[in-house]
Amino acid sequence: MTLRMADILQIPLLEARNLGSPDAAVRAVVTDSRTAGTGDVFVAFRGERVDAHDFIADVCARGVLCCVVEQRWVRRNAAVAAGLPLVVVRDSM
Repeated sequence: MTLRMADILQIPLLEARNLGSPDAAVRAVVTDSRTAGTGDVFVAFRGERVDAHDFIADVCARGVLCCVVEQRWVRRNAAVAAGLPLVVVRDSM
């Protein structure tokens, strides 16, 4: 079975922004920004030492389908978030 963007949108989300086709096939769901690329869904976690939200613009530039981000990051980074493909959740954990 192929995971599609429509499947990702079934998670409890607050908002979806600037997403492409719901039929787009997801290559992988990744949490390491260094491995995120074309066709992936990047989930940004806040860790003890690193906050993956810091890498959102970079992974979007590499062609991810979307990034799963926390609502508070969107509020604090409205200018960066504008135009990016985002699935906004209350808490990414």
